[in-house]
Amino acid sequence: MKRLSLQIIAILILMIVLLTGCADSNSANKPTDNPENDKENSSQGSDYAIVTDDDIKRIDFLQNLHDATVYNISSFGAQPGSDCTTALQQAIDTVQSNGGGIIFFPAGIYYINQTITFNKQASAEITLLGESSGDYRTKISVKSTPGSSGIIVASDNVNFAHIEFLSKMENGAAMCITGDKTTMYSCVFRNYVYGYTDSLLQVCGTNAILSNVSFTVANQEGHSVNFTKLPGIESRNNKLIDSHIGGEFDGIIIDSQDPEGCPENILLYRLTFLNYVGGQLEIHAVKGCTVTNSMLDQGYDYCIKICPDGVGVNDLTIKENYISAAYRFSDKSFTNYGILITDGDTRAPIENISIKNNMIYYNKYAIYSDNNRISKLHISGNSVGDSTYSIKMKCLKDSTITANYFSSEFMIDTFSGENIINSNIIYILSSECNFNKYEKNNIVKAKGDQK
Repeated sequence: MKRLSLQIIAILILMIVLLTGCADSNSANKPTDNPENDKENSSQGSDYAIVTDDDIKRIDFLQNLHDATVYNISSFGAQPGSDCTTALQQAIDTVQSNGGGIIFFPAGIYYINQTITFNKQASAEITLLGESSGDYRTKISVKSTPGSSGIIVASDNVNFAHIEFLSKMENGAAMCITGDKTTMYSCVFRNYVYGYTDSLLQVCGTNAILSNVSFTVANQEGHSVNFTKLPGIESRNNKLIDSHIGGEFDGIIIDSQDPEGCPENILLYRLTFLNYVGGQLEIHAVKGCTVTNSMLDQGYDYCIKICPDGVGVNDLTIKENYISAAYRFSDKSFTNYGILITDGDTRAPIENISIKNNMIYYNKYAIYSDNNRISKLHISGNSVGDSTYSIKMKCLKDSTITANYFSSEFMIDTFSGENIINSNIIYILSSECNFNKYEKNNIVKAKGDQK
């Protein structure tokens, strides 16, 4: 730890010297003053990219349970250890028609064996609340007919707090959110069926705020969370914060089931990813997404994979994270990636990707891209090292790489368009990288392939 601290201090000192020493030459060699070259993603500063006062109030309500009418689920005939499908559906319909309130579940396991639906036409605020203290928590075992989600949240203003959802779904999500302003606090999702192929939680509505949620998936084809868009349903401004994404296999996937659209404006903030056999975050289609202040550690295959399809990936910001696919770093035959950008669907656009101020260490490939179509890639302020390659890319086009520390091999096959590459510290520049145009504006410690 002491060695790492000294290394970071040295990096900061070198950055300051480099930035001040290269300022004049950078301005002289800058291709254009067009702000597009140095721009932040256009989505930065939007409400979706931060936790707003309204978000905090919604979470605070579930933490402190302000004034609301309370109904005990037992008054509708539900008892722990039994099938409570009919009772729960009746309770939801009754409370919503009465203007809203809290449905309280005393500690125990409640079984639902058919789909539970929050009616789309209802908008009264309703909260499903479990036991929040002690070791014996409230659990809801979720199962429904194949092809349907277990719990469908189609109405607006639905809240969940202190409930552990035990998924026994063979396919379909344990819960699917399609309404507006779903709020969730201190809940747990686990799957209990081997061969599960879907996601525990599917988020495809608007303005959801999910806080302090824990996910565990133990099947190779399943995911913890799926942010997606369904045809005819808006999917935007959804946030997952202060949560744990764990289990052996895959974590979060962002995609679209609508060929004409995709999820918009997703915030992933202060998350801990520990998916130690699969991948951690997979992005296929999105417009506006910020991944920040998170730890993506021990990724078996990749921490973040960007694989564009459908309408593609636009305005993605990955900033201020710890990214380390280090689970099998010592195995020289295994390939793992910190950030992986694949070719994906060759018809899908991919642009405005910002990778900044991250610590990306202990990967075989810290930043890797085999996508020839990507443009407006911004890589800045990162500390990248202790890998086989700090960066390995097939093509860099109309992009910016500035003020990074690369302690492992740096390799870009081809450069096209107008790129800005300056103020970087590059410890090993690949002998195959044609870097002559940019070398004078960077500190290159050594040339040649890493052995």
